[in-house]
Amino acid sequence: MVIVRAPVRISFGGGGTDLAAYFAHFGGFVVSAAITRYCYVVACPSIDGGIRINSADYRTWETYPRGVIPPVDADRPLPLPKAAIASFADHGLRETGVELFLASEVPPGTGLGSSPGRSNGSLTLKVDPSPTLLVTAMVPPCCSAI
Repeated sequence: MVIVRAPVRISFGGGGTDLAAYFAHFGGFVVSAAITRYCYVVACPSIDGGIRINSADYRTWETYPRGVIPPVDADRPLPLPKAAIASFADHGLRETGVELFLASEVPPGTGLGSSPGRSNGSLTLKVDPSPTLLVTAMVPPCCSAI
């Protein structure tokens, strides 16, 4: 089991201008800072090769059998962890599966930047060829590329 903790951010200005739909046309600039509240992602290897996502904040969970990757739909619950799982599906995650538990010290919908924390925590998943589940700390995109 690996636990990843990512700080929540608060935006002082420019919130929303970092979204591709906006900055692709108009440019963007966000001034934000991390605060001492965190989002957590707990990742465990799956015992049966399936995928399980459990969100304490949204009080929901989803289970998928081995080989099935959750569909990513922004209008359905849990799109960020599903997108992270989908991005690693062809790197072994489809066969090994994963169990994720997501929680945050900030309730969803507050306007604080907890979504980046959840996605950064989820995107730390990598699968090696063995196929043992590895989890590494993600460096912010401005500092490095995955």
